[in-house]
Amino acid sequence: MTRTGRWTRRTRASWRGAALVACAALAACTRHASSTGSDASGGTPAPTASVTTTAVALATTATTAQPAPVAVDLPADFPRGFPQPPGGIVTEATATRDEGSIQADGVVDSQLPPDRLFAWYEQALGKAGWNIDHEGREGGEQKLHAVHGDSEADVSVGPDEDNAGWTAATLSIYWAEPSAAGAAAGGPRKEGA
Repeated sequence: MTRTGRWTRRTRASWRGAALVACAALAACTRHASSTGSDASGGTPAPTASVTTTAVALATTATTAQPAPVAVDLPADFPRGFPQPPGGIVTEATATRDEGSIQADGVVDSQLPPDRLFAWYEQALGKAGWNIDHEGREGGEQKLHAVHGDSEADVSVGPDEDNAGWTAATLSIYWAEPSAAGAAAGGPRKEGA
């Protein structure tokens, strides 16, 4: 899965953060210089609180206001039968077809908190006939490995580093295209089958 889009956004965010720090430092210097000077009426210190307050308010607003995730189209070979959360936004998706299988990777953003999104995947995969092989935590993420016949999926859920207030589910799916008997039993199936 390519991470180019994520690194580009992260780089822009770093530059924005650096610019905000510079603005705050400039505001602090302006306040310090003004507090030692006086206004034109003679000896009264010049007011500086509004400049500092405005700079801090702008810095706070700029760092907390995050754009919503940008949706991408699913590739034609992406397994359409794999559960996707209601209201989820697919922000990255790839799919490569090989003989009898598809390797698909993706990132789905949701406004559900990480624990709730993880619980949603546990339940949705179970309802779709997937068996949760194992679960665990690594760093700040919850992970699971699920199996359905010859198909396998890894789901990792945690806070989205690029979109404050959003949760990211990173998916890695090995989708085995079933025989006719497997499809009749509810297994993963080809698009249009």
